[in-house]
Amino acid sequence: MSKKETVKGITIKADKEILLSKLLRAVKFIPKKSVIPICDCFLFNIDNNKLTIVASNSDVKAMISTVVECDAKIASFCIPARLLVETVKLFREPSIDIILKANHKIELKCGKSNYKISGA
Repeated sequence: MSKKETVKGITIKADKEILLSKLLRAVKFIPKKSVIPICDCFLFNIDNNKLTIVASNSDVKAMISTVVECDAKIASFCIPARLLVETVKLFREPSIDIILKANHKIELKCGKSNYKISGA
């Protein structure tokens, strides 16, 4: 059994169109309004270059997987769902980098575009 790696300095590289299609499927399971802020987030699980996006409302949980390049073998983190989807939609380049930094900061890079958001 391997320990989960810390989320400081992890880089995930993915195809933008594939990632966006997975996010658009998963966001349907995120509630429009929630009294619990974590319910507005995707849970990203990384396990040996397999990204599983978990989205849930009070009734249903969706788990959608895709292959990515990641420099960590195992990691988990949350990211605001609707903000991520809207940001990825804006990107024009074919590849996206999701970089996890200290203090739960997440950087989204695509070509010359660079966005910083807070994760959990």
